[in-house]
Amino acid sequence: MAKCKSCGKHGLFLKLNSEGLCEDCEIIKEIKSKPSATSNDVNKLQSARARVYGTDLLEATCVGYHCGECAKYVNRVYSQSGKDSRFPKLPDYIKKHSDHCGIMLYPFVYGVNYMVDVYTGKTLTDKQVVEYSNRPYTDSRPPEWKAGYRRLEAKANNKRNCQDEYREICQKLPDIAPKSQAGYTRMKKAASANFKKISEAAREAGITIHDFENED
Repeated sequence: MAKCKSCGKHGLFLKLNSEGLCEDCEIIKEIKSKPSATSNDVNKLQSARARVYGTDLLEATCVGYHCGECAKYVNRVYSQSGKDSRFPKLPDYIKKHSDHCGIMLYPFVYGVNYMVDVYTGKTLTDKQVVEYSNRPYTDSRPPEWKAGYRRLEAKANNKRNCQDEYREICQKLPDIAPKSQAGYTRMKKAASANFKKISEAAREAGITIHDFENED
């Protein structure tokens, strides 16, 4: 009878690799050996760990500000296989897009673990977890969470726009380009007189200059 050297799982039809590891333990070892891992990698690891622990359930959470689409899927417990009828099946959205806002999965054992609603801080157990996990898939973020995500979006947009604009200015107008990307960003944010001159010349040269979005 085959037996995994790591987790001890055994069975007549259990498949082991050349190192004597089952498929889940092989996944865990592979991801842990990576110098850096994405959210998707970590979630694959956690899914494998859950199976090793003997649970089909995974809790999906995201403690940082996140978008309205990701908000529909966090704060829930899912069944990996879909065989546990108490909980919804782990959706493809989380499998494919967890890197978008950093949705994280954790093994969950019903009757042992509890869940904390990231929006309210309320602790949920057993039947409360089942009920909350089966709520409608809507954006239920409080206003302050939505505002926090808008600030993150504004910062990301400003950074991307300033990088693109500065690169084009250096290419097309090197004589008036600020000495550094950081300097350009500071003068744009301050709407300085020097920035106004540069932006006018840039627009005349066909460079798109975006408005600086409010980050407050």
